Amino acid sequence: MIKRPVYEGVHSGQIALPGGKMEEEDPDLIHTALREASEEVGVNPEKVEVIGTMTDLYIAPSNFLVTPVIGFSTLKPNFIPEEKEVERIIQTTVRHLTSPVVKKQKTLEISKSFRLDTPYFDIDQEVVWGATAMILGELLQILEKGK
Repeated sequence: MIKRPVYEGVHSGQIALPGGKMEEEDPDLIHTALREASEEVGVNPEKVEVIGTMTDLYIAPSNFLVTPVIGFSTLKPNFIPEEKEVERIIQTTVRHLTSPVVKKQKTLEISKSFRLDTPYFDIDQEVVWGATAMILGELLQILEKGK
């Protein structure tokens, strides 16, 4: 995961997964995902075996339809954060994500007039909520069914 830097925008300072908008030169969304992972955190696309995609997820605040892509590498990448898009990289394990102590609930103040009671993952002292938490939750369900 990555922590976005603070900027004027709806996802300022939030925890996200690497990704972004499809470019004209991208032949498909899987290529987009691999390109973005390379640009944002230095993952070598040639070292990733793509397993497939997960459920599309609409992100209303930014008006994007996200298609999460699952891939793995037998080699741990040498993560390099792209300084304009990534404040820091947050690493965790699947085992840690499945631990009951990281799954929590809280009320977030989204704006002065809007509060949201939401589940989240407490990872490395960060609140991982919203779309990122939903994607992680679906990934955990996929892994559980695959056992």
